[in-house]
Amino acid sequence: MANLFEWDDAKYSVKIKTIDNQHKKLVDLINQLFNAMVNEEAHSKLSEVLNELIQYTASHLKQKKFFLRNMVIAMQKNILLSIRYL
Repeated sequence: MANLFEWDDAKYSVKIKTIDNQHKKLVDLINQLFNAMVNEEAHSKLSEVLNELIQYTASHLKQKKFFLRNMVIAMQKNILLSIRYL
């Protein structure tokens, strides 16, 4: 069973454990889908993996949006505090 994509921390890590773990899960699901296709598995197996990939991707993007929004807010507060002391 060959994978389509191999995770490499040196290349792909964003240095945020939660996000990296989610990305690794997405890579795993992509590889599962690829292998199911290569092995000509039943349509039901392909549908199962594809649906999980779609649902997980949607969840991941919502969480990432929330995380990034909070990070931007924290940065804005930090900038405002820094400006006060200039």
